[in-house]
Amino acid sequence: VKISKDHGDSSQQYFDDVQMQMEARMWAQRYNEKHPPKAVDFIAAYVLELVDREGQPLCGVETFISGSYRKWNNNWDWSDEERNTPQAFSHFTWEASGHKLLVCDLQGVGDLWTD
Repeated sequence: VKISKDHGDSSQQYFDDVQMQMEARMWAQRYNEKHPPKAVDFIAAYVLELVDREGQPLCGVETFISGSYRKWNNNWDWSDEERNTPQAFSHFTWEASGHKLLVCDLQGVGDLWTD
């Protein structure tokens, strides 16, 4: 669960985060349609309204991933050299989108990620 400490933050950010996660999941489905050696997926993300709290704040929620959590690449210049699948997926998103987007900053357990 993620909740902003600054109550002045826009609640829209939570919805934007969920939308971005679902777009990454859509790209994972497209990648998997190519039958790669290892399929990938993104965890579900939600916006939760805490109706019993003062001000009924919103928070971002992601499904818990059991296992050894790892970061596979970042937004700039680093990638873990132990595995190829995360980098292959990021490269796929760049090429398949016509060089319009790159899904990166991948982290998670095995091939179940969050971005």
